[in-house]
Amino acid sequence: MHSLFVARPVLLSKLLLQYLSGPAFWKRVDLFSRHPATLLVLGFILTAIVGATIQRRQQEVEKDRALANEANAAIVRVSQSVTAFVIRVRLAEGAAGTDELISRRKAADEAFITLNAELVLESPVIVRPFARDIFGAYFLKDAIYRLRQYVEREGQFQLAHVKEGSKGVDSISRCSEFFFKPFQYALDSVLEPGARAKFALDADRDSEADPDRKRVLKDCPRLAPS
Repeated sequence: MHSLFVARPVLLSKLLLQYLSGPAFWKRVDLFSRHPATLLVLGFILTAIVGATIQRRQQEVEKDRALANEANAAIVRVSQSVTAFVIRVRLAEGAAGTDELISRRKAADEAFITLNAELVLESPVIVRPFARDIFGAYFLKDAIYRLRQYVEREGQFQLAHVKEGSKGVDSISRCSEFFFKPFQYALDSVLEPGARAKFALDADRDSEADPDRKRVLKDCPRLAPS
């Protein structure tokens, strides 16, 4: 009885192999593949798969572009806050009397608070499009933190010496410009999102040869440690 149960599957397997290797089977396959209904179904399946893949990819591109646009807008907002602070400090320097100095100094203080708040709020937005490169994004996030420290230190110093002529206040503006330029280069490029962080870091290193940066911005933080 046991041998019968063993022999039956073996026999069935042999018969199946003979049928699959015979011309009758492949003739049926050929007829099936040529049938209009078969071609219609296969075409529908392929169209659905390819269409879904294209649509998903398009959605990813649109989402990534939206993140890049938001980051660029955040950089613009930070830059505007920097400019507003520099202008307020310059106005305080030109105050004609004590009352005017107090008023303009208060406006400069408020602009400084706004600038620091913008840096804190906008930092995650700026770094988000670079997040696919975890290692590179870490450097960029840390760099923005160091920029915040630089702005806070330099801003406080300029506010404390406003009547002495804050010659160094422009360095905050120039530092911000140099600092965010590699970010903008990377965001405006057509690179894959995962390559953006490396692009920004490389662009920052390329700016080392800029004599203006060496002369005026020696204390301006870099995107990556030297």
